[in-house]
Amino acid sequence: MRRIATLSLFVLLPGCALFAPPYDPALEDAVAKGNEHAGKVTVCAELGLCATPESFADQQDNYTTAIASLKAGKVIAEGWEPPRFNATARRASDLIVEQIDGCQTSVIELLTIHREEGLAPGVGLSQPVDIACDLALSSVQLMK
Repeated sequence: MRRIATLSLFVLLPGCALFAPPYDPALEDAVAKGNEHAGKVTVCAELGLCATPESFADQQDNYTTAIASLKAGKVIAEGWEPPRFNATARRASDLIVEQIDGCQTSVIELLTIHREEGLAPGVGLSQPVDIACDLALSSVQLMK
């Protein structure tokens, strides 16, 4: 009976990988780093410290690190090739990539506004970044 139970585990557990991308700590690290640096910019905006275009120079490193980390995460996520016959795994993989891309896009949009106009506090400019990047990171972490 014990052999059957053990054999069942070896047969069933690998099946989970058929429905979702495998967890990759490098992916989580990249998305977490992007989220962290994007968060530094959104906090700056909410505190009113990024209200002028001149303040962009102080946050440029955070933007650069966030975007570069998210691009690296996207490359890692795109590297997982689910089985062709498994539409569920393919969709899960595509969603992770889309969420990382959504975070990256919102950071780039915030960068553009910041560089051109500054980030006025309390007008909702930082929330889309926070939401998109938190969603991407949470999705990657749920792959554990």
